[in-house]
Amino acid sequence: MKLYFIQTLKLSLLACFSLLFSLACGGGGDGSVLATPDIEGESATGTEAASEKSSVYIGLKDADGDFVSYQVDVLELKLTKADGSQVNALPNKTTVDLVQYAELSEFLTVASIPVGTYTSASMVIDYGQANVQVEVDGVAETASLIDDDGEDLTDEIEVVISFSNADSLTVVKGVAAHLSLDFDLDASNEVDLSGTAPVVTVTPTLSAALNPTNLEDTRVRGMLASVDETNLQVELNIRPFAKAGGNDDFGSITLQLSSSSTAEVDGEARSVTEALAALAAVPTTTLVSAHGDIDLDNQRFTVENLYVGSSVPGGDKDLALGSVLSISGNILTLKGATITRVDGTLTYNETTTITIPDDTTIRERHTASGNSELSDIAVGTRLWVFGEITSGDLVADHVRIGVSSLVGRITTKGSDSLTLNLKSVNHRKSSEFTGITDPYTLTTSLTLSDFAVGDLVKVKGIIDSSGMNATSISDWSHKNRVHISWEKAASTTPLDTLSSTEIKINLTAAVIGDVHHVFRGDGPENIATYNSGVYTISPKTNADTFSILYMHNTTNYDTFADFSTALTSYIDDGKKLRRIIATGKYDEDTSTSSARMIRVKLNK
Repeated sequence: MKLYFIQTLKLSLLACFSLLFSLACGGGGDGSVLATPDIEGESATGTEAASEKSSVYIGLKDADGDFVSYQVDVLELKLTKADGSQVNALPNKTTVDLVQYAELSEFLTVASIPVGTYTSASMVIDYGQANVQVEVDGVAETASLIDDDGEDLTDEIEVVISFSNADSLTVVKGVAAHLSLDFDLDASNEVDLSGTAPVVTVTPTLSAALNPTNLEDTRVRGMLASVDETNLQVELNIRPFAKAGGNDDFGSITLQLSSSSTAEVDGEARSVTEALAALAAVPTTTLVSAHGDIDLDNQRFTVENLYVGSSVPGGDKDLALGSVLSISGNILTLKGATITRVDGTLTYNETTTITIPDDTTIRERHTASGNSELSDIAVGTRLWVFGEITSGDLVADHVRIGVSSLVGRITTKGSDSLTLNLKSVNHRKSSEFTGITDPYTLTTSLTLSDFAVGDLVKVKGIIDSSGMNATSISDWSHKNRVHISWEKAASTTPLDTLSSTEIKINLTAAVIGDVHHVFRGDGPENIATYNSGVYTISPKTNADTFSILYMHNTTNYDTFADFSTALTSYIDDGKKLRRIIATGKYDEDTSTSSARMIRVKLNK
């Protein structure tokens, strides 16, 4: 059985230039609050003098799916101009578990690059030490990695994205811009579960979008550089992910706090004033992280939540991040826990045992003050547990209750309540959490008028012993993904219709592969029997992405008409269609996707 798992890594590039892996923005020598390392690369020509550079932020985002661990090394991130000159925006390699960024963007670096117009980007990924695990019947299993030719994948792969005309990146000194690079694990990985162990065929895929507006939660972390208590500012030397120290210059960024910001220092809630005073008294090697958003106009990071010292992953405490599976007295079992050791080492445990001593501090992430109790924790609660690991188990020093997410289909709806047939809890199958009642009922003050019985929704909030305190509810039907595959020896006429307005595919044709399924929260659903096997893709108005992947090079197109013209040219030239992924609302009566995103993979 082959599946295409739903997982997306978003790399944002902010330009003023700034690059965000999710990304943010900086300036030049004109009062910018950003400090950036110089980037090596060919000098700009003509009016683009080599001395004219702007700052680049680089960050990371990943979408939810069925991978439970996807650890790889990112070695390079290059931008290429129309004249072929390149700059590498990454000062050193960094290891990242992409699964941890399902609902989070993280700044990777702030760098200085020459002004000019950039037409493509490339990323070098090292799979030599990759740790990829997929969920099989509720258990995480380590997968073998192969390339498109069936050979073991142990080398580096360079992935290229050619920007569309609308998304070409023009870097102007002192002017902020934001380019989002989307590393799509869904389109990049074909998972074969037919053997004794999972096998993943890897074909990395990038796409791009200029000035994205859909980054949910952004984090930056690093080492303290300086504190301005008067203006409520902290300057940070960026150290991404669990990279706590070292001399690598990932750049710096100014954090802007306000009276509405919350702060936590060494596991204890503090006022903003207290937190800044504490920072002013500690060494500049102290770890700091912040959640918030980039302020492009003022070129700084606006802080919602500030964490200092042992409250930061990679500090002087080990960290287990996972979902509560069971509770027995003061002993908790976490499901799918990612472990960050003091030395920055990342590991994944299917289950981890946690001991909560009586004096452990427990608090919710978004609270400005006050603590919670052990009795507030319930099955399904998302926890960050800081402490010390001994013989594989963790003894807690302090615990942070994080935001959980539930995906389910509405079975009943009241004026202030919903009952859901659960599909997932914190991106794991809901059936794994036997301590959670399913169907699941929640009461909320959020507006429910836009939802109806039968809708697939995602609910986010704090899960405690009284249920979920929902902070948001969103329609999840636009996340429906249809995957169609073709045999490797596919016909050069794989489509019934390819026009400027739609694609039609006969799913009963002999060249169709064994994947012709829709994923809409209920697991893979075979669509070959719907509408006599004829499947239609129509682009949604204001669709996000039309892209074609060929030989590790992804090209984005501004319009569906441009995309269909290019695809026709590839097919006429003898290239073989291997896969189409259409993301958007799927109507089974007409077997039609109203797609906001269409991605195609071609072979020679």
